[in-house]
Amino acid sequence: MKISKLFWLDLRSSGISALERLSLEEALLRHDHRNWFLVGSHQPLDHKYLTKKDLPSYASPVPNPDCIVVMGVGGKPSELLNIPLVKSKKVLVTKRFSGGGTVVLDSNSIWTTFIGRNEDFLPHGVEPFPRSIMKWTADRLFGPAFNKLNNARLSPILVDENETSPSGFGNLGEKTMQKLDSDVSGPQFRLRENDYVLGDLKMGGNAQSIVKDGWLHHTSFLWDYEDSHMQYLMLPKKRPDYRGERSHRDFLVRLKSIYGDSSDIFVSSLHATCSQTALNVESIPLNRVMEEVVNNKLGGMDTWFEKCRTRILHKFD
Repeated sequence: MKISKLFWLDLRSSGISALERLSLEEALLRHDHRNWFLVGSHQPLDHKYLTKKDLPSYASPVPNPDCIVVMGVGGKPSELLNIPLVKSKKVLVTKRFSGGGTVVLDSNSIWTTFIGRNEDFLPHGVEPFPRSIMKWTADRLFGPAFNKLNNARLSPILVDENETSPSGFGNLGEKTMQKLDSDVSGPQFRLRENDYVLGDLKMGGNAQSIVKDGWLHHTSFLWDYEDSHMQYLMLPKKRPDYRGERSHRDFLVRLKSIYGDSSDIFVSSLHATCSQTALNVESIPLNRVMEEVVNNKLGGMDTWFEKCRTRILHKFD
């Protein structure tokens, strides 16, 4: 299947913060009509557009700049967080607009977001339910992207110093592209229960939000992370069977340890799979998106942040 058009928004050098990224995603889901793929890494607290925000007492006067805790909309802090440690380290805790579990994010996390519209996906059998969405993203986006990554580790032809496309694969011929999708060598990506894994190790967190005319699926891939940051999270009571009693350290994998320091090749592989998913992939700059959606429709980031469902958590009870 191929949808007609997909808008690609690369936020790697955008300068927007984690809170602004979540707010922007919700704005596009609820107040726009297009299919989107967003990718980027973000500083936890350095805001570009957001100026009006009240900090909770536990993170005042200056929150910890190293990371941010992001909970699902229905998450319970008492069950999911090491609250004394979060308070002592002044780590800001937020609740996003989507469901899912709790993650600790920093600038080493690669955030991806796919927004799909029912009119484009229902004819191809993608139902607006989490399992159907995740099966499609695993089969058509991330599975092929990791196939390309595994082959890129072995194939020097993937590096084109003169390439100006958002995708490092843009000038390769059809036979080469087919080669990238076959003969995979390396750790195998798969969807296991509700997780994306390499082998039996989880590579990040994902969640969905479903609205009347479409859905959003976002994933925070752990390219790298600090072991100490995982101490802010408790071992959740509800966890997948394959995890068992494993700690975060024994359950998670750093993608950097397999694919190298730079995540650029990962973004390139994602652009390539998006190009195989849509007949037309159009790159769009952030300033245009802000003007068209956030400013013109919603009155700017400050006004929208007061209305959207992404929130700073002020109390833990």
